[in-house]
Amino acid sequence: MKKLAVWGLAAALSLTWAQAAYAGQWVQDVNRAENSNGISNWWYRQDDGSYPAGGWFWIDGNGDGFAESYRFDGSGWMYASTTVDGYAVDGSGAWLENGAVARRAVTPGFFGTEIGTSSESGKEASDITDEDRKEESAYHQTEDVSEGWDDDFALECFELINEEREKEGREPLELNDDLMEACRIRAEELPELFSHTRPDGSACYTVLEEVGIESYRWVGENIAAGQRTPEEAVNSWMNSSGHRANILNENYTEGALGCYRCPGTGYGIYWVQLFYSPAGN
Repeated sequence: MKKLAVWGLAAALSLTWAQAAYAGQWVQDVNRAENSNGISNWWYRQDDGSYPAGGWFWIDGNGDGFAESYRFDGSGWMYASTTVDGYAVDGSGAWLENGAVARRAVTPGFFGTEIGTSSESGKEASDITDEDRKEESAYHQTEDVSEGWDDDFALECFELINEEREKEGREPLELNDDLMEACRIRAEELPELFSHTRPDGSACYTVLEEVGIESYRWVGENIAAGQRTPEEAVNSWMNSSGHRANILNENYTEGALGCYRCPGTGYGIYWVQLFYSPAGN
């Protein structure tokens, strides 16, 4: 039986981190190889506990109203970084159409074998409006932007996070410049490995040492991918219990955001939020 990778729990050093979660849930089995002959250790669990297997499925995994197509083997494991049935899929498992991730406008949270046929939450093909297609076209145009950090988006997202905290009676987080640099580093790593484990195999919090933070009482991380605006990123986090808990955690006193644009990858845009409380607080 597949095992859900556990994220968002307090670790031995009072660290907390949560994997990006959306409608339905991508699940990683940390006891399997990350990629074996093109088959990854990722599967997709629906709310009723079922999972796709043995075919192609359109999934709006981040709830942004656009679905990507993924291929699963007979046991439900997602293919990644390979060619299957004559079609290429990238490292995130998404089908590449003419070298770019294929995306279709859908109702947020869509899941189905074809657009408009298999999901209660999905739009019928005839229901996808010209406005939907214009929005999809506008999204693809944003993929032409240069690769790099988007500090304006990051700071806007940070302000929205503090607004959410204040709504719940929490103190706003103080922006920490060193954490900001750490967020930039982590966001740039996510296209290579979308995980709280860094590409070198170390845990996410090791990035703090690289920016001169050697001690702390509490630290946490939220990550997300594919959300086109700061509002979408915050909404996806606030609609996930683990991420929401990190955002509203009263133990955190400082924080920062990172946003990294990487056109041509599975999601195109990546978000990292780091939370922090200094040692002695």
